[in-house]
Order: sequence, then structure tokens, then C-alpha cells
Amino acid sequence: MSVQQGWQTPQLLNRMILRFMGFEFFSLDPCTTESNPVGARKFYTRKENGLHQSWKTEIGLQLVHFNPPYGQHEAYKWVRKAFEESRDPDVVVVGILPVRAPPWFMEYVLPYIKICTVFDELPRWRELERGDVGLFYWPGRVSFIDPETGGPTKNWAPFDTVIVVWR
Repeated sequence: MSVQQGWQTPQLLNRMILRFMGFEFFSLDPCTTESNPVGARKFYTRKENGLHQSWKTEIGLQLVHFNPPYGQHEAYKWVRKAFEESRDPDVVVVGILPVRAPPWFMEYVLPYIKICTVFDELPRWRELERGDVGLFYWPGRVSFIDPETGGPTKNWAPFDTVIVVWR
């Protein structure tokens, strides 16, 4: 298990999510670093602790991006927060998450799945109604970005990745 919990989402994946979902930018990244690698309009670092902040930061429909620490207890807290924040009709949350079925998956994702398909079908997120969840499987494994070097990590993630959209 990696002790590094700060891997960053590759920019190509971020751009594809924005394009497929029809957004120009992410309104918020609630769990990032000072460098704000996603380029979100607003972001929270460890210091601000996005678990204790509102994720509604703008008026109108907004897209929140989060790639949480993947340790099981940390991921659970972030996924629960994403679920809670997505109850607001103007907040769409997209999470970059490992594919596995821990308790948070069974509680906050599985019961609400309306769409379960491949990443290329991400434009279908608009079919989701309030309270629904969409799972969009990334083909293969992601090579996350090392925040210290700015380059891809030496090893691919040891798990598959799914893009989860809470509506």
C-alpha cells in the first residue's frame, strides 16, 4: 500500500471529464493542494479541510471535482461528504475513485446507481435525476501525477478507476 496520499488526477482525464459533461471548468476542488492542479475556481487544501466546508460556492449549476485520499477510512469520509453535498440541486459532484466495494460504496453509491457504463458514455450524466448516481468506468488503470515531480507516478494505480457522478 502506498504511503503517498497526494497523487493528482492527470490533466487529460480532467479535460475529458469537463468536455464530456459539458462544463468549461470545475467550480470547486475540496481536497487539493495550494498548486490547485485541477484549476478549479475555488479550492480547499488540507488546512481549510473541505470536509468541514460547503461545496456550493457559486450561484447556478456547478461541477465539483474531487480525488480524495484513497485510504479506506479517508475515502469513506470524502464519499459521504460528496453524497451529502450532491443533495443540493445546483451541485454536481464528480469523484475519481478506486474500483472496490468498501462500506462507503455499499452505503452511498450502490443503492443510488442509475447508470453504470464506460467512460465514453459520460455525457449521459444529464440523464441522472436528483439523488441518482452514475458510474463511468475508466478503461484500464490511471497513472496519477506525483505532486513533487509534476510527472506521472512510476507505477500505475494498483486498482481500476471509476468516475462517480452524484446528481
